[in-house]
Amino acid sequence: MVMTAMLAGMSAANVQPVYGNAAGNDKSITVSPGTPAVAEGINFPDQVQLADTKASAAAAELYAYLKGVGESSYVLYGHQNDTHHKGGGTYEGSTASDTKDLTGSISGVVGIDTLSLTGAELSIPADKKDSVDEAAALSIQAASEGAIITLSAHMPNFALVAEKGKDSDGNYDYSGYSPGVTTGDVMDKILPGGELNDVYNGFLDLIARYGLTLDAKGIPVLFRPLHENNGSWFWWGAGYCDEEAYKNVYRYTVEYLRDVKGVHNFLYVYSPNGPFDGLEDYESRYPGDNYVDVVAFDMYHDNPKVQDNWMESFRNTVKLVEEVAAKHGKIPTVSETGMRVTTSLGDGKNYGGIAPSGNQRLNWFSEIEEIVSASQMPYFMVWANFDGTDNFFAPYKVDAVHGHEMADGFIRFYNSSRTIFANGTNFYGKVPLPSVSNKNLSGYFLTPVSSGRMNKPARLRASLSAKPEKVIFRLRDEDGLTEIELEAKREGYLGGLNYIYNAKVSKENLESLGKSIGTIELVADGKSLSTAAVLYNIEETQRDPMSVDQFESYLGKTNLLLKEWSVNAGTGCSVSPGLSREYKAEGEYGMAFHYHIASSGTEEGWAGVTKPVEAEWSSANALQLWIRPDGKGQKLVIQLTSNVEDFEVFLPEFAATGDAKYVTIPFAALKGKNGGVFDPSKISRFGIWCNTIGKSDTDSVMYIDDIHAVQTDGVKVSFGGSRLE
Repeated sequence: MVMTAMLAGMSAANVQPVYGNAAGNDKSITVSPGTPAVAEGINFPDQVQLADTKASAAAAELYAYLKGVGESSYVLYGHQNDTHHKGGGTYEGSTASDTKDLTGSISGVVGIDTLSLTGAELSIPADKKDSVDEAAALSIQAASEGAIITLSAHMPNFALVAEKGKDSDGNYDYSGYSPGVTTGDVMDKILPGGELNDVYNGFLDLIARYGLTLDAKGIPVLFRPLHENNGSWFWWGAGYCDEEAYKNVYRYTVEYLRDVKGVHNFLYVYSPNGPFDGLEDYESRYPGDNYVDVVAFDMYHDNPKVQDNWMESFRNTVKLVEEVAAKHGKIPTVSETGMRVTTSLGDGKNYGGIAPSGNQRLNWFSEIEEIVSASQMPYFMVWANFDGTDNFFAPYKVDAVHGHEMADGFIRFYNSSRTIFANGTNFYGKVPLPSVSNKNLSGYFLTPVSSGRMNKPARLRASLSAKPEKVIFRLRDEDGLTEIELEAKREGYLGGLNYIYNAKVSKENLESLGKSIGTIELVADGKSLSTAAVLYNIEETQRDPMSVDQFESYLGKTNLLLKEWSVNAGTGCSVSPGLSREYKAEGEYGMAFHYHIASSGTEEGWAGVTKPVEAEWSSANALQLWIRPDGKGQKLVIQLTSNVEDFEVFLPEFAATGDAKYVTIPFAALKGKNGGVFDPSKISRFGIWCNTIGKSDTDSVMYIDDIHAVQTDGVKVSFGGSRLE
């Protein structure tokens, strides 16, 4: 059943084109003014199923509103940091929003990040410990203008936060930007019982304070934690935890905010990075229906060209996420997108978003509108305007009459009868209250961390959403020949709402399981709720501090290799690393780098593998590794990350050969993506990538072994020779 609401919206004045562009060209495109859309005549559901059965009326109404908008021909426009970061001018009459400068309205969805709570994107007042109150005030003001609020979370590396210690008031310092610092095994340590749980809880307390402040004003929030988790650029990414470990941290995050802190105005958004190979790929880290309200994706249009096929890939990704939403009874949406010019436009510069001039898709926003408005998705959001030169994602006004070259196209987008900005949302106080249905039994492991080691007696702990008659922990070895069932006992509560169960794994249990890569299954009243991978009786190998990998410590098991090496690939591309006995430098194993790269749907196809490395290599001046190339002549990229910046060298000529050799790469030959200086004392990641050269698809395999730092006599990049000690 649905309820139909005819909403009488405020009138919005037609917006005329902005004349000229940032370069001072006064020849404007002529735009026929239209009337901005006002959301009316939308069908809203009278029942909703939410992750929070105690959700506030405003949260339930927001879900119903987004569901209705998604099923209509309307689409909400979202912009990150729309009201507190600008790329445009500060001329008389300008506002705090580039969107409002151009259209008279702020964006329909206004994004803000936890970086604004901790000072990185919003300064901390002199008399305060954080910026939570200021961030909340910004969101309340945006909501008063009609905007829907979404909160993302670029969380600091909590291992680094712990190193700073507490201040005199007993609080942690969460300031700075470190989500890209991937060292410290953070995901293994932030659940209850882990050494970083207290640090993580303190950060969640800031989020809770922000949420409760908005709740007092009747404002709901789309909360999007742990995003882009299938990549490996953040410490919560695929390279730093397995699927079940990620799910458990997401589940705990929801439970802590919802059940411990009493935040009931959040809708929870799950947003991996697109595109995807299929439903299974998207769902691989999905936390479960009891913890998610909105299924979304992030996907950027890199180096847009007039004739590229990215829009088709985007359309296909929209359709796939719609399928996920239908399967799980959720709302689908586009949580992040945007044009991202990452290669030079002939001026010798690289850009993080839209280029100041020379963009080839001037009507990009209308292209996105056409795809999203025809889908079940209620909104799309582009990233922030941090400046007007090399880091902005939406056009802006430079002065009273001049604007960025995409300003006219953006005004056409605003004037469309399908686009909703804040002045046309008609959400607050206008949506009939739906009823909220209950959730099913769910549960997950608190300890052990999935893919963790168990070499001595340990206590298993799990959180369950209800009190079953019987809870079992079922332990199995790798071959399934040994199975041990331990009946769990209830020990207490998480926040007084979720039930904690535990059981002890004895020395005898471990001896029965032997040396294996097995599992532990959580079973409640006969229903399997969660399964964690466990390395039984497998000690961690002590590695040479100058070595990245010799591939001998994985016992010949690819699943152990994949615990330490993560994969990333572009549109239509893939990579699957494995272990090779046939091709290696020495020992028993090397790594087989199986890849498929294609340039269809993007300017350049790419695929690669990375491994986190906490290394201090001041005594070395070069990287050495053994490679057996495949003769395909694609762009082979060797990468080291230093001080959170990627440094690279390209070896396409070597990749065109077929002879296995040691390659020696002086650190001086590595070029930083941001023009920084390579610091061998702060190495955090190693990567191997293969990018397309030309337009043909390539399926092939290369072999890599014995990756280590060395001290040389100042040679250039060299091939051949033996291992340098």
